[in-house]
Amino acid sequence: MDKNILIVEGEADRGFFEVLCNGLKLGVNVKVAPPKQLGGTHNSKEGVFNILDSHLPQLDDGTLLRLAIVVDADSSSDGKGFADTQHRVEEIVSQYGFSAPVVNAQGGCLFPPSRRVECFRAMGDAQPR
Repeated sequence: MDKNILIVEGEADRGFFEVLCNGLKLGVNVKVAPPKQLGGTHNSKEGVFNILDSHLPQLDDGTLLRLAIVVDADSSSDGKGFADTQHRVEEIVSQYGFSAPVVNAQGGCLFPPSRRVECFRAMGDAQPR
């Protein structure tokens, strides 16, 4: 079973991030998959959000070591696409003991776990927290 999973919105994203992860030589195998490949009902941003409830608990029991998602922060009519997406993800992961996101200069975010789980950063430096 794969211990490091990157959940993406769809097949095009899967192909892109597989090439990226392989090219970065992360030092770990990362399974890149859209929600349907992981048992979800549909591939989309909402599909990613829905599948988190079945995968976040696996970080605690050791089934997964690392879990990451990539979703679009599409602009919305009120101009708050990034903020709305960030808030939605925060709502989901906070139920499992993860802290609020840390936003970096590029506008991305990383959720450092509040327990023994390791995170990996997009540039490949695995670092226990």
